[in-house]
Amino acid sequence: MHLQSVPERPSILAFLHNPEMPPRLIEAFFRAAIEYAEEQPWSRLSPVSHFPLLLTFRLSTPSASDLSPTRRLAMIMGGEQSGGDALGLVLCEELPEAPGSAAEGLSSPALTVIYAGYPDPGVQPILWRGEPLPRSRAGLLAWPTIHDVDGRVRAPRRAELLMLTSGLLAVRCFVAGYPGRTLDDNDPKPHRCEIAVEGTGVLVAASPYSIPSHVDAEPS
Repeated sequence: MHLQSVPERPSILAFLHNPEMPPRLIEAFFRAAIEYAEEQPWSRLSPVSHFPLLLTFRLSTPSASDLSPTRRLAMIMGGEQSGGDALGLVLCEELPEAPGSAAEGLSSPALTVIYAGYPDPGVQPILWRGEPLPRSRAGLLAWPTIHDVDGRVRAPRRAELLMLTSGLLAVRCFVAGYPGRTLDDNDPKPHRCEIAVEGTGVLVAASPYSIPSHVDAEPS
């Protein structure tokens, strides 16, 4: 999946200043993004693996009812076969037909978080509520974008940002407790992690996606 390494500034500015975006959700997203970056899940990928995860969402309150679909595939970006030097996470409804295919080849939008060095020389810091956006200890800033099927790249809407936040938390939880040293497509270990997204009414579970039967598995 070919994704631009740093989205255009208007994309994230629209995300930050959307009047329908709850500030608490923005804060939760950046908190989850920093925790994900500190975990560095891309460092666990086998050199020839994509190791997609199946994310299953459960809703415990009506306020989360706009979260759809309730299942997504998550791909960690940063391995040789899953984004190269682009670090981040992609959530999609189905895998690309071929590794490395473009986002517009998908039949549904791809939700992405891409990390970039920040601040760049000569670029004014992006402020939110009068403070620079939070970044990881390595100086990485998370950029949330949506890659539509027509090739357009835009800022996430509320439900999409909630799903990205949930995905970051679930993948980090999965990788932190995974029993294998590497995430290897050829040797997936049985493992499952479920986590509650604080203040949202969303429970999200992550498990390896390696055989079709995983798609039909309901969380216990």
